[in-house]
Amino acid sequence: MNRWTSLLLLLGACASGVQCTSPHVPSLKVPSCDKGRGSVQYDKSVPNGEGKFPLTKVDVCYTTTDIKITFTALEEVNYFYNENYTTNDPIYEYEVMEAFIYHGTNDPRSYFEFEVNPNNVTWQAFIYNPSKVRAAGAPYDGGLLSQPLADGLVASTALDRKAGTWVSNASLPLGLFNVDDGQAKGTQWRMNFFRIVVSPSTFPTQQLGAWSPTNMSNFHMSPFFGHHTELVLSNRIRIRWISILVNLLITTYLDYLLRMAKTQSLLTIHTSSLFDSRKKRFASNISIDVDTSTGLITRTYERSQSLPQHDVSSSNTVDLRGLTVLPGFVDAHTHVFLHGYDETPSLNQMRDESLVERVVRATNHAKDALMAGFTTYRDLGTEGLRDADVHFRDTINRGIIPGPRMFVATECIASSSGYEIRHENRIPGIGNDIHRISDPADGVYGVRAAVRRRIGAGADIVKFYADYEKRRLRFPAQTWPGAKRIQFPPSDKVFLGGENPVFLLFTQEEMDAMVAEAKVSRAPIAAHAESPEAVIMAAKAGVTTIEHGGIPDDKALDAMKENDTIFVPTLAVYDQELRRETSFSQSGVHEFQQILAHTKAAYDKGVKLACGGDTGAFAHGENMRELELMLEAGIPLLGILQAATLHGWESCGADLCGRRFGSVEEGYAADIVALDGDLLQDLGALRRVKFVMKDGQVYKVPQIWITPTFESATMDIIITGATGFIGSAVVRRAIETDIVRHAFVLTRRSLPDDVSRHSKITVIQHNDFCTYPLGLLERLAGCEACIWCLGRHGNQFPDKRTARIVSVDYPTAAATAFMIHLAPWLRYGGRFRFVFVSRRFAEWDDNKPLLFDRDTRRMKGAAEKRLLALATVSRGRLNVSILRGCGIMATRGGWLKSKFAKMMKYIAVDDFAYELILLSAGISSPEIVEARELLQYVNH
Repeated sequence: MNRWTSLLLLLGACASGVQCTSPHVPSLKVPSCDKGRGSVQYDKSVPNGEGKFPLTKVDVCYTTTDIKITFTALEEVNYFYNENYTTNDPIYEYEVMEAFIYHGTNDPRSYFEFEVNPNNVTWQAFIYNPSKVRAAGAPYDGGLLSQPLADGLVASTALDRKAGTWVSNASLPLGLFNVDDGQAKGTQWRMNFFRIVVSPSTFPTQQLGAWSPTNMSNFHMSPFFGHHTELVLSNRIRIRWISILVNLLITTYLDYLLRMAKTQSLLTIHTSSLFDSRKKRFASNISIDVDTSTGLITRTYERSQSLPQHDVSSSNTVDLRGLTVLPGFVDAHTHVFLHGYDETPSLNQMRDESLVERVVRATNHAKDALMAGFTTYRDLGTEGLRDADVHFRDTINRGIIPGPRMFVATECIASSSGYEIRHENRIPGIGNDIHRISDPADGVYGVRAAVRRRIGAGADIVKFYADYEKRRLRFPAQTWPGAKRIQFPPSDKVFLGGENPVFLLFTQEEMDAMVAEAKVSRAPIAAHAESPEAVIMAAKAGVTTIEHGGIPDDKALDAMKENDTIFVPTLAVYDQELRRETSFSQSGVHEFQQILAHTKAAYDKGVKLACGGDTGAFAHGENMRELELMLEAGIPLLGILQAATLHGWESCGADLCGRRFGSVEEGYAADIVALDGDLLQDLGALRRVKFVMKDGQVYKVPQIWITPTFESATMDIIITGATGFIGSAVVRRAIETDIVRHAFVLTRRSLPDDVSRHSKITVIQHNDFCTYPLGLLERLAGCEACIWCLGRHGNQFPDKRTARIVSVDYPTAAATAFMIHLAPWLRYGGRFRFVFVSRRFAEWDDNKPLLFDRDTRRMKGAAEKRLLALATVSRGRLNVSILRGCGIMATRGGWLKSKFAKMMKYIAVDDFAYELILLSAGISSPEIVEARELLQYVNH
């Protein structure tokens, strides 16, 4: 969404006397809807506001339950929209009105985006970007609201073609922003509005307009978000100055916390030899700063002098001097669901291996590739598993399994019967959909629909077969021992399959249509093409990459050069088929030498190369074979390293892919590998990968690091009830244990100085435990768990209503807020862990007669039921563990007290607190644990 630009507005009030807007940021006073509307008009273009733009008006007001926004296009001429779009489709490619909304006055890291088009189709999501990087290609994490009506978001649109207007009204519930009904007055907001104009004659070219134009064609420039206020009326100047002071103190404290957080997440890597993939050279004495919270490189710099040779490694430093350091490698052609054909032919894998087996194998393949230094996989087809690669990609992205960053194609597109498995016992006329390995499509409209299906299925890349050996995939597999190769009608095309020649699968018009449709969705597109005819046609159509292209032909190379097409020669799979399989004669070896010469000619001609070996045809983890074969072809080492890094990123679509990698520079993903030895002197170092980092997380370290510290080994947690008996023990155990990196304590009351001032503790004063504003949730972003110790004995509450609020509503509200707002951003699995301190004999049955502590037991039981029910419907985003306490002692005590504790089945509060921390870390994970069950593990 790099097309976006932002506008700035104000809905709410700064404290009286405080100048809260910067000179370039406009503001707007927004009244309640019964008193009128705050209005703005703009006719400025983006990015700099110098060009003319159709006049647009925005009206804003609020009610007790909603913010109401009316967009009015005063000079509308085309009403361009697509009838086929539905909720949360990319309507921003056409005519659209948009708004960014944030509750608060800070420069936000998260905010709400709303869009509406002339067809009254909407797009809405919470956008999250803690680094606030807004450069082209910077990633945007978004949580879509897929059912706006269910969330209370209503939009209506009216078009008047005679008057030349388009009016869209939107009601946005205050609850979306954690503002209670009736509490909007006096609140302060940051907002921005803009409009995109696209006509049928200019599509996809867009004209962009904004209320407050930015200096970049990027709408997500949050410093430009304007202020919306309704001033709070006050009769006492003293209160105004108190408000000013409080705002100042809060701002100062927040700045301090942000600086501290940034310091804690900063990692510095020292190198002595670093490959610069842009300049194709090695640089000496370069240091790299990495923000592990965002996974991005924040700075690279040349040290003025070499560091001393003593060990400089620490918790915030990694010393890679003496190793060859490079950006993480990119394998530009893989099949993660395939394993070596020398083990099992691909036909047998696709037909005989179960889904579970193939996924388990793929899990091992992903880890093997990552350990080999490949931090990105461009996976070009599931080969029979439909769109399973989409979900496999997502498990890696969520941190459930280790593996390379994946860009996937789902199924490849081929013409009817062009790429399919044929069974010799297949009944004529019966479909072959069970073992479908491609998405068949024919004709211009058919191939456009196929591209849309691939994008809709979740593909990052579109792949089609420009040509193929149509008669090849038959059972029994011709590579199977004992199976004779089948002689098809003779052909003069004797190179690469004279027995079964390659045929074109699509016309030029069909290829053109697929490329055009992929570009509409901003997706790169790859073409499987071996014959010169197919290469020339695909390059002319404008594909991103040519895969294979093995038949030597100068005109094919010229076509790739002229159309800036990236060539992925897949030498490793040719090597597998032509030189290593015993069924091929010396002629196969000769053909492979011609392919090597053809690849070298492409490099010499200036065709851009990317490294991809068709990994899967041979073993994952052996990915370096492609680089070694490029060396055998005579391509210079530095050119090969560029092909395996920066050009790999470009083959994934470059800025289209949403994240920059393949180069060690500011703003790029912290994908870093280190090889043992000097690669310029010892090419064998390619196989000696000693260090692997992906997205700022370390996955492999040299064996000489006896006790490496992994970022993932510790966690940030939230603790409540820290002034109570159990909660205070949890806080102190959190300080002592290495399991907890940092603890955020939510409390109404102050904590002892030795606790509140500890570097591992952040105390946040929080009064309403039913409400969690976005500003608070932003501070808690990155926390993986909450230990809920807040509560009292039932007899200590003034009434049952208060008891229910504290005992049931508080933990339920917290778990809900953390599940919705914190779980999606977790690096390891997207599942937030909520540990609830209950009590023994908690009762779930409200009608069961109880002899003692009836209210307390029923309240705890009600809370347990609610939390476990919430986990059930959370779709894996929330894990709930309940620890029921009873017989908890203040200390372990001496020998006599220890014996008494064992006899009475008591447990020391420190041991109880430590078990809570283990539960929060996922080290122990039962849903409900009785305190007495812990005694067998505790040494009194």
